[in-house]
Order: sequence, then C-alpha cells, then structure tokens
Amino acid sequence: GEAVIVDDGVVRYGPTHHSPITPAMAARWRDIVFGAEGRAPNVFSKIGASNTVNRNFATCFDNAGVALDGRDLDDTRLFFSAGNAAGTSPWDRVSASATVGWSSHMPLRGTPRPLDVEFDAANPAFAVIMFGTNDIQLGSIQRTADDMLALIDAHLDAGVLPIVQTIPPRDDSASADVQVPRYGLMMRALAELRQVPFMDLEPRLRPLADHGVGADGIHMTADPRGACTFDDDGLRFGFNQRNLQLLEALDRLRRFVVDGEDVPAMERPAPLVGDGGPNNPFVVDALPFTHAADTSTSSNRDLDSYGCAPNTNESGPELRYRVRLERPGTLHAIVFDQGDVDVDVHLLRSGGNATGDGCLDRDDREASASVPAGDYEVVFDTFGGDGRAGAFQTVIYVDEG
Repeated sequence: GEAVIVDDGVVRYGPTHHSPITPAMAARWRDIVFGAEGRAPNVFSKIGASNTVNRNFATCFDNAGVALDGRDLDDTRLFFSAGNAAGTSPWDRVSASATVGWSSHMPLRGTPRPLDVEFDAANPAFAVIMFGTNDIQLGSIQRTADDMLALIDAHLDAGVLPIVQTIPPRDDSASADVQVPRYGLMMRALAELRQVPFMDLEPRLRPLADHGVGADGIHMTADPRGACTFDDDGLRFGFNQRNLQLLEALDRLRRFVVDGEDVPAMERPAPLVGDGGPNNPFVVDALPFTHAADTSTSSNRDLDSYGCAPNTNESGPELRYRVRLERPGTLHAIVFDQGDVDVDVHLLRSGGNATGDGCLDRDDREASASVPAGDYEVVFDTFGGDGRAGAFQTVIYVDEG
C-alpha cells in the first residue's frame, strides 16, 4: 500500500546533543513555567547523584573565571546568577535532591520526598536530571525506566520543567559501560514521550581522552583552570562539557520560553512514515530509533502467535515497524510499558512466516538476533488480548559486526 505519514503533533527526538524545540513546544513549556505554581523563571534545581553533587558541576558560573570562548551565552549565565534559590544562586545551590550514590527512585522516596523539599526551598521553574550511573548496578533497565518516568511526571505535576541529561561512560566496568548507551536511549525515549528537553551528554564525552572521566572510571574530570573554561583545552574535560551543555540548554529555555523569542526553524526528524499495519509498517528511518506508541489505538490483530513461542497468547492488537540493515549485526528491540499494559516484542524476517521460522526472537522486554544485512520487522503485540493494550515506548538499535 501507499506510505502514510503520521504527524500527531508529537515531535520526534533524533540523535542530537539537544532535543528539538518548536513553537508549540515552547508554548507548552511556557504554560508550565508560568503556571499556577508561580515558579521562579531564573531558578533551576539539580537532581542527581555524585556527578551532580560534585562542586565542579555548574558552581563555576558564579565566578569571574568563566571563559565562554566567544559563545553568546553570558546573558543566560547572568540571568540565572540573579536567581534566588533559597538564599543563593541556582548555580551554587546545594540541592536537597542530589546525593552521592543515589539512583533514580531516591528523589521520590521518603516523607517528605527529597524532590518536594528541594522544590519548596528553591522554587525552581526548571530542573536538570542526571541518573543512571548507579541505576545500572540495579540490573534492570525496565525498573529504571519506570522510576525515571515517575520522576519526570513528578516534576511536571509540581510545575517544574525537567531537562533530562544522559550519563558519562562507565570506564570502571566494561559490562556496565555496555549499558550506558542503552540507558541513554531509554532516557531519550522517555523525554520524547513527555516532550520535555533532553541533553545527550555521552556522545560529547566518548571522543575525549579517558572519555572525560577520572581514574575511578565514573566521575567526570574538570580543567584545573576551571570547569567553566570552554576553549578547546577546557573541553577535553567531562565537567566542562557538561557545564557547557547545561548552559546551552538553559539559554534556549530562557530565550524561547521565558523571554518568548520566536523559535527559529530547527532541524528535527521528519514525522514517522507508516501506520503500523501489515501493509504500511512504521519505517525505522535511522538507527538508533526511539518511539512512543499505543497498541490500544491499533486495529491490527493479524498475528495471535509467533513461531518463537507458539503457545503464547498474543491475541491483542499489534503495531509493526520495518527495519533495513545495510550491514550485518545484532538487532535489538526493547519495549517499555507501565502498569497493567503488557506489550511484547518480536523480531521477524521481513516477508517471513511469523508463526514459523520467520520469527527470530521474542520477549516481554527485549528481543535480539544476529542477522545479515536485509529487511526485518519488529512487532509489538499485546499479550493476552485487548485488556492489556496500551501505551509503550521502544528503543531499536543495532550492534554492527
């Protein structure tokens, strides 16, 4: 059938250092920032673990030693320097919701919740979130996805716009480091789902010597001249990269959300092609790929079982995605769902018999298969019938070779 372009108003997030921003997104974020909570638009909070607690993170923006190396960002630095975050600037504030060793569920744990303590004290309009380094040790990307989505929603419920930032590499452990880009893609998928700002720090750090982390392989490094020195030498250090990326993100939010400047045309992924049906699967146009969808809105019920697990009841509605690999590799597809929703993932040879040997792998969380170059389908199918249909997020990527 003919390709169908789906444009439901949700902006797709591609593999860029900063997520896209459109006039509609800026307007929606403005409603959050200037909502009934009356948050201070020149205050942000820091939410995270040791790489957030570290005094090399952001505090240097209050000092005279900031070296922007020609970047037009000083108005934003001064704007937030003037903010009152419980008696100090947000740059210098010691957050009540950032603690060494924390994972993503900790800000919402306890009475009162640390996140609420921080918001009540600092009254921020924005917050930067970095979690994942310690979450990896918990061994469940699914649990972290649930915790991160709850944390993002808690920000939005409080009238605070979260900015989600990915974690640095884990040079202390090869097995942990393999998880870092996977967790980054999961964070991107959740930020895209809620249409909140996203900063992908990890790709900025990978090319650096020692990936911008210190001898312990976990904590970022800082230029001895200062972590807000942004010349070529300064940007060889992890905290300098993180601080610059934060200032860039806050600059966009100050200009387009707080000050209401017109949002210029920016590059962003095109709307998704396809409708998820058997004749027009969604087209995965670039890898890695993230998407948020909902099987309850699908009328497709062509597949009730798969050769990978013929006795598993997949009689609920499904959505299909087409993937083309130019080179051999290991194809991965991860599904995240919440609550009573139960969506399973299946990898198929394109045009193959799903109920026979056309099914390469399936799982309720992640399916993967080593495959040659060619066309494949990823099918997200509802387990057990219509009652378990609902919203899900997916990450599809390939390890080549």
